[in-house]
Amino acid sequence: MLRTLVVTAAASFILSSASIALADDVPDVAPAPPIATTGVKPTSTEPDRAAEKKVDDEVGVVGTISLAAAMRLGSVGSEADVSCAKIGSSCSSSSDTGGAFLFSVGYMWKYLGFDVLGGFGIDGGEHRYTSLKGNQESYTTERIGGVAALRVRGQIQNENFRGVLALGPGIAFRAVGRADSFPGTPQDVGTYFSPAFTMDLNGQWRMGKSTSLVLGAMLWVEDAGAGVKGLVGSSAAGAASQYANQIPAGYATQAAQADFRMVSGMQASVMPYLGLQFGP
Repeated sequence: MLRTLVVTAAASFILSSASIALADDVPDVAPAPPIATTGVKPTSTEPDRAAEKKVDDEVGVVGTISLAAAMRLGSVGSEADVSCAKIGSSCSSSSDTGGAFLFSVGYMWKYLGFDVLGGFGIDGGEHRYTSLKGNQESYTTERIGGVAALRVRGQIQNENFRGVLALGPGIAFRAVGRADSFPGTPQDVGTYFSPAFTMDLNGQWRMGKSTSLVLGAMLWVEDAGAGVKGLVGSSAAGAASQYANQIPAGYATQAAQADFRMVSGMQASVMPYLGLQFGP
């Protein structure tokens, strides 16, 4: 009887110990949350896009590249524009046109910043007049050169669009020559160096967090000073040596003073452009 009780107690202890050990090995499982049936939106399975959001007040390096068309405002100050009577009569000029490649690098602090603008461009136009002998004459002026400016930038933007205004002082270096047509190979080339001013207004479509498509227009103003001189061509330079005794006195004076202004005074251009901006 006593043996039976001992065996029974031992068996019960072993079974109890085994049950406790098995219970300790099983991980705790949190109870399932209740399923909402009304008033709760289902949890989204899309990846978190917070890191990709285009933040409105970023800071950092900003850069642009652009292709521009150049359109001259007013005359270039050529001889046909400012002293028509010196070379003949019935003077007229076509509006100078051309193109440019522009780039900039700068830094933005939220909505304000600065950049350094650089660029290279070419433009030209034809000038027509009736010489003192009654011949219809024309010549083309062509400018090639580079520009640079230090500008202050301001911008406003939202998730998809940005507006930018930039302005500041600059410099320009130009080589000016006479050509048979534009574009052409310039002759009688002279140069000038000038202080300048630029103002730029553009709108941007933000294609990504740091890339935007830019459409804008830039005003560029510089000063050619007293002017760059060249030769008016056949009716002046050629006639001086070959027909000096056969032409009227007034025309002989013109031929003897065959050098004339190709450009002079204030030079202003508007440059609509299309480009890309990188950065905030």
